Amino acid sequence: NESEEISIGGVPVRVTGLEIPDTGYARTRRDKIDAETVADCVGDCDRDYYQILLAHNPSHMKAYLSWGADLVLSGHLHGGIVRIPGFRGVISPGFELFPKYSGGCCREGSQTAVVSRGLGSHTIPVRLFNEAELIVLEF
Repeated sequence: NESEEISIGGVPVRVTGLEIPDTGYARTRRDKIDAETVADCVGDCDRDYYQILLAHNPSHMKAYLSWGADLVLSGHLHGGIVRIPGFRGVISPGFELFPKYSGGCCREGSQTAVVSRGLGSHTIPVRLFNEAELIVLEF
């Protein structure tokens, strides 16, 4: 829950690491994480910067984007336990069916979410049609 300001090619960038409350990871009765919860953790989004948010759990992507992040980098779901080739994860390690943000790059208007499928496994050590990946972003 800290931020650092940097410059990339002359563009002011703010990189923020978010640690949501543990209840945001629960498999049942998961607490709702919204933009206000994000702001309570890291403060308001500063529009003077290009805002990169490092948020481990993509299940709360709508909150991260509503908070104002320009780019969200996430993971946690490991691509889902099973994927449909060319589509997305069928079931997440938290037993959510067809999670929207289970891997890949997604544009929401002017905002971007990049979700890594990661290198390991989670809960159930199975990766069916779900190759491990390491994402490299070049700015």
